[in-house]
Amino acid sequence: MLKAWHKEDVFNALQARGWMGPALLEYPKDWNYVGEAWSFSRANWTLNLYFVADYGTGFHGTDSVESIAGRLIGDSGEYDLWLHRTRDAKWKASVIKWADQISADRHVDQVPQFKQIP
Repeated sequence: MLKAWHKEDVFNALQARGWMGPALLEYPKDWNYVGEAWSFSRANWTLNLYFVADYGTGFHGTDSVESIAGRLIGDSGEYDLWLHRTRDAKWKASVIKWADQISADRHVDQVPQFKQIP
């Protein structure tokens, strides 16, 4: 049930937290449960997003996508976001929480901080 607004909301949330992207990501062709994949970067971090369908049935078009599996290179955490059917406040809150969780320990100042010289 992947809709254009799912990607728009997710990509915007990451970009608002300083992530650069999206860039199309290649993935193994035998991953029949992945519909598409994208990559973002920030400082020394790379975040890969896999749009995942049901593992049992595999990918059969955008209607079969159920979640976004977020994987940070060099981090063992799993940052998964389940897609909602409606673009409501509950969905938006879950996107914000998810993007904050990914970005929490990877803070990058948007504006350089300069020290005053006495």
